[in-house]
This record gives sequence, structure tokens and C-alpha cells, in this order.
Amino acid sequence: MIRKILLPIIVTALAPSAFADTEFEDSVPLDLVKALVGNTPYGESRIFSDLASSFPRLDIPNDLELMGSIERGFGVAAVYRTELSVNRTEAVLHDAFLQAEYIEFELPSLASSENGFVSALVNAPFRYKRYCHDSFGFLTSTFNSSAQNAVVTLSSTPPNDNRSCADQLAEQQQQLGRRVGGPAGLQQYLPRMELPVTEVRRSGPYFGLGGMSGSSNSIEVKANVNVDLNIDALFDHFAGQIVTQGWVLDTRNMGTSSAIGNWTRSPEPGTDLIGTLTILKTGDESFELKFQLTSTGANNNSGQQFFRGI
Repeated sequence: MIRKILLPIIVTALAPSAFADTEFEDSVPLDLVKALVGNTPYGESRIFSDLASSFPRLDIPNDLELMGSIERGFGVAAVYRTELSVNRTEAVLHDAFLQAEYIEFELPSLASSENGFVSALVNAPFRYKRYCHDSFGFLTSTFNSSAQNAVVTLSSTPPNDNRSCADQLAEQQQQLGRRVGGPAGLQQYLPRMELPVTEVRRSGPYFGLGGMSGSSNSIEVKANVNVDLNIDALFDHFAGQIVTQGWVLDTRNMGTSSAIGNWTRSPEPGTDLIGTLTILKTGDESFELKFQLTSTGANNNSGQQFFRGI
């Protein structure tokens, strides 16, 4: 009887320690790191305190301090610490990559995730750039900053296509042009609209970014958000961001359950844009967001439709 009573007491006393959130503050055991990274079809990952010999030879600026590198069979990556801003980091790396005969390999579909309605992540900004070399394959750089530091990761993957980088890029741009209705599409003109940051709730402040739909001369993005703001404050939150990106306010109409604003912008000759932000109040702290971008300039093609989820 005593044994039956003591056993639950012992289990209860031990349980909290089994689930404690004890973070590593300094060195992490190598065996644990390898276990978390996992094996690849090409074998076990190898982690280096310096630069792996398989990493492409690049003239990395001294402002980026090497933290280590990893070789994973399908590619190799190097991690750097820097105090430079994201724009300055991208600029110095861009020069280093071009000097090593890489070409920038950016497509509208890769950059579109930075436009439209975007969740304001705690560790933002997170930036991604991609380059290509005819002999060494693809090289991607990611910049991730927090209050503590900024980390740059350079990842290199060997080529898996016999064509040159220029030919691969031209083909993908042509395919996007047929699908979207223009060489660059309208995604590039969408303003970046960061959702407001509120007190973190158990379910999270956002309950979904919507999809993207449109045609050759129109595009629409949607989102739903839960925030403790009135509709006027929520409208002003987005309006301020839109104006700072070169848009000019044309009209605005505010109500208790809906708000609509129209902006205009002419980013290049022959391209005249109208942007319409619509906010609908669907609950006490729930809102439906929609931004429609329409091109009224001469650089329009008609008849083509596309639909893409986010």
C-alpha cells in the first residue's frame, strides 16, 4: 500500500525537471548538433570550426566574421556574424559574388513573398538572395537579424543542369512572363504591408494570410488578422507604410465596419498603378484585409489569368 502511494509522489516530483526549458548558454555538444541536423542520403553531415574546403573561393569582406561551416553532401554552407546593416551586407556580398563571376538569379516569384501582407516576425528582417555560377552552381545568402546579432548564411549547391546560368534564368523568366502576363508581373509593384504587432495570444495574432489571384493587369492579395485596434487605427497602420513606398493617396472612405483607400503610383514610363486597400470588420477584434493592384498604363497584356496560394 505504501509503495502504491509513494510511486505517484516520486513521479510527480520528477516530472517538472523532465520538461524544463533549459537552454544551452555556451557550447552545444557536437553529438547533439549532428543528431539534430540529421544524416543525409549522402552520409553524415560534417561540421567545421573554419571554412570547409568544398566551399567556393570567395573574397568575403572582413566585416563578416566566420562562425563555422557545414558540409551536407548535397551542398555546403558557411555562417557569418556581422554588425553591418542588411542593405550594406547585401551590397558587399553582391560585389564579392560578381567578382567571383556569379550572376544574380532573381525571379519575381522569389521576391513576391516580401510584398503584399507580411507577418511582422520577431526576428525580422529575414532577407534572401540567390546567385548562379556556370561551374559552381547556385549560391544563396540569407540575412537574419535579431536584437542580439545579425547572422549571414551562405549556402552553395553544385550545378544539376548542363545549361548556363543565363540560359536557365532566361527560360524561367519566359515561363513567368507567359503565366503572369509580363516579364516581371505585377507582384513586384505590390507594396509591403506588415501586419501590426500586438500582444501575443495563445492562438497567435494572425489567423491566416490569404492567397494571390489576378490577371495580366490586376492582382489581389488577402489576409485575415486578429488585433486589438479600431478600424481607423488599423487603416492608418497600413496607409503609413504604403505612402512611404512611393504611393500617393487619392481617396479614403472610413466607416465603423469598413474602410477603403485608393492610392496611385507610376513607377516607370507607361506603367500607371492604382492600389485599393479594403478593410472589413468581421468580429470584435477580427478583420478581413484585401489589397487590389490594377495597372492602367500602356504596358498591359490582356486575357491571361493566374491564381497562386501563399
